[in-house]
Amino acid sequence: GIWSIYLNVFFCLLLYVNGLIEFYFYSFSSHDQIINKFSLSGWTLFRHRAYYISSTTKSWQESRAYCHSVGADLMIINSKEEQVSYLTGMWIGLTDSETEGTWKWVDGSPLTTSYWGSNEPNGKTGENCGEIKRFYTEKSWNDQTCSDQRNWICEMEFTD
Repeated sequence: GIWSIYLNVFFCLLLYVNGLIEFYFYSFSSHDQIINKFSLSGWTLFRHRAYYISSTTKSWQESRAYCHSVGADLMIINSKEEQVSYLTGMWIGLTDSETEGTWKWVDGSPLTTSYWGSNEPNGKTGENCGEIKRFYTEKSWNDQTCSDQRNWICEMEFTD
């Protein structure tokens, strides 16, 4: 009947209750069962992705481990809009720890569009992790020592 129309159709309902943002994702099978439902506290949504902005500081590795613990990873900047939305000095998912000078995102993809600050990356010894600095400008990335303590941004992608 009508429920077969909803087979593999996804929809999202955004609820705001007492400062808690909850995203509910449903997928209906032929038996009208809900496959997946979860809520995210402290996350914001932008273009089919959810972002968590930390209020505490950790090293780059600790930040990435936290993101993994909630099913996400450090933020990969895919657009100018993402870049200019988070100009506050935080770890992003960018590193050249495998090969000095070859910057890659945490998903293994190469860096193709960058927003490095003036004279960055400067390649100082041990500065193998990427951060957004507080330059309040589009070109605000900096290479930094990975053990330094910074806030961070986790990113989780939602697919239909």
